[in-house]
Amino acid sequence: MIWLTLWSIIATCFIELLHYFNFDDFHVPWLPISVVGTAVAFYVGFKNNSAYDRLWEARKIWGAVVNSSRSWGASVRGFVGISLRKRVFLRLSLKVFGKD
Repeated sequence: MIWLTLWSIIATCFIELLHYFNFDDFHVPWLPISVVGTAVAFYVGFKNNSAYDRLWEARKIWGAVVNSSRSWGASVRGFVGISLRKRVFLRLSLKVFGKD
């Protein structure tokens, strides 16, 4: 980024020195500059759009991962969180009702 700033300063100083010393034969044509500027604007616009699309797709995938991990964590907590006393009670109650 610094080199671009330095290049712009050097080019501007060069043009100003040419005008200062009355070198009127040096002209900068505006048509190629405007054509290149338009092409660069389209290129940057498409790059920005594709970058935003990739960002949005990544956000959707990350949201799905977070939702899946939360539901998996809740399921694990539900299965593992039962204390020994509750497990014994659950087994005994299943034996009483004949589902062992």
